[in-house]
Amino acid sequence: MNHIRATRSIWSRSAIPKRIGQTSRRTYAAEAPAPHPPSSPPNPNSAPPPKEPSRVGAYYGTFGSPLLKCFLGALFTYQLTYYLWYKLEAIEETHDTKAEIRDLQEELRQAIEKQRWMAQQKWGQATEAMEREREEFGQAVDAVVEEVREGADEVGKGTRAVGRVARGGWWPW
Repeated sequence: MNHIRATRSIWSRSAIPKRIGQTSRRTYAAEAPAPHPPSSPPNPNSAPPPKEPSRVGAYYGTFGSPLLKCFLGALFTYQLTYYLWYKLEAIEETHDTKAEIRDLQEELRQAIEKQRWMAQQKWGQATEAMEREREEFGQAVDAVVEEVREGADEVGKGTRAVGRVARGGWWPW
């Protein structure tokens, strides 16, 4: 019976890996070791008791990779959507700017046409005024010319009369 206990003990030692260089002092003991009192400090050479896995760790151990993939997929989708939305806004802003420029150019053309029309109206009025002035000036010139002709005729009559008097033929007696 002694050799069976020893076999079990050796078998259990090889099944549970321990730290290198650490061997149990109770290899051939028949009794289980007594628990340590809580007031005593832990032995640094003793192996820590196996911990029960936490629920959070188990959850992320199982679902961590799919959650990361979903997060990265959502992040990629958001960034792609944001980029496309930004691009569409830029295209819309460019279109609106071009449309506003076209509207302003059309408004400028209309204003220039209106100014041309107003200038032509003023030019026509100025031309008519000049024609009237020419007519009035021409009438004034014609009146002056008439007066000068009349004056010249009278001067001519006076000159003929002076010439006749000088010749002595003007007096009938």
